[in-house]
Amino acid sequence: MKTLQRLQPELLWCLAFGLISSAAVCSAAGLTWLAGVWTLVLLALSALLGIKLHALGQAQQQSLTDYLAAQARFGEAVIPVWQNHIDSSRSQMESAVNALSDRFGGIVDKLDVALRTATQATDSVEGSGVGALFTRSETDLRTMVSAQEATTSSMENMLSKVQGLDRFIVELQDMASDVARIAQQTNLLA
Repeated sequence: MKTLQRLQPELLWCLAFGLISSAAVCSAAGLTWLAGVWTLVLLALSALLGIKLHALGQAQQQSLTDYLAAQARFGEAVIPVWQNHIDSSRSQMESAVNALSDRFGGIVDKLDVALRTATQATDSVEGSGVGALFTRSETDLRTMVSAQEATTSSMENMLSKVQGLDRFIVELQDMASDVARIAQQTNLLA
């Protein structure tokens, strides 16, 4: 019984196939010595095939076991290296973020100094800072706009006078034409 328990399913299936084949040969050929030889050959081939399949299964099982053991050893060897890389990357990223934060802090400080300097400069310009600067600028701008409006008005007056001269020129040309006609008529009479 223990021998049967040690037999693998591949061997048992092959022996079962051999017995069924032998029974088929005996029933077809009858119980002759040739049928007996074929029955023994079929049983031997079935047993040999079962043993080969069992050996192949054992080899595959051993190959799989070896592969899994190699993968486990590889994982045990690689995990510390990966952990070191991850720790190194984490510390590099942390130091880079800190350096970037320091640089941004420096930029903010420089902007603060520049703003204070600009505020002090505008405060010292004849008054109390940016509001006074805007008021003075608005006054200067109004003066410039008034001067521009006066110039525009003066140019409009001059344009209307030039247009008046244009009408006067037309009248003078008409008069010159009339004088030329009279002179021509006088020359004809003389």
